[in-house]
Amino acid sequence: MTDHIPIREPDQIRQDCARKLRAVEVSDHFQAILGCLLGEDWSTPRLIAMFITPDGHLPGRYEGKTLKQLPAPAVAQEDTR
Repeated sequence: MTDHIPIREPDQIRQDCARKLRAVEVSDHFQAILGCLLGEDWSTPRLIAMFITPDGHLPGRYEGKTLKQLPAPAVAQEDTR
């Protein structure tokens, strides 16, 4: 006998992720990034677009604003010796 687990729509999965992640305490900066990725309004002003540049920067566009450079996350340097 097979279990009939209903297949969820992508928006249902996104809403479940947003509900679970909303309760996690993170910085305002990271909350804005998560909100943007999940299509949620979690920052004021709302972050509506972002991309990573080849040099590791994360420019983003806030609702009603032009692109603003966000600081790149710290990355551990590999030992090349």
